[in-house]
Amino acid sequence: MQWKAKLVLIAKVDCDEHNNVCSNYGVSDFCYFLMFMYMYILLSLIDGLLYFLMFMFMYMYILLLLIDGLLYFLMFMYMYMILLLIDGLLYVLDLSFLLLLDVFYLLLLAVHFMYINVIV
Repeated sequence: MQWKAKLVLIAKVDCDEHNNVCSNYGVSDFCYFLMFMYMYILLSLIDGLLYFLMFMFMYMYILLLLIDGLLYFLMFMYMYMILLLIDGLLYVLDLSFLLLLDVFYLLLLAVHFMYINVIV
């Protein structure tokens, strides 16, 4: 397959006023340059390929961000549950310690009343 050059208009030259430009460069009214389309097609193909890869990896990046956020959320919830368990255990231990102190206080009161009854 042979690629054909395409003419691209640059400018229009007034050969009456700019006679030296027309005679030096062989221009008659319009200036063109040759553009070969295979370079444009190749660049557009590369651009499309890069856009496709960027588009595909963007979804992968979003998926990775979602997984990362989910892991942080689960880790936070796991730590929160552990902290709640520790807090509950401390609360139970604190209550049991308070109950133990209450029982000890009641025993002291009972001994005190027994001692008072013995003296009287």
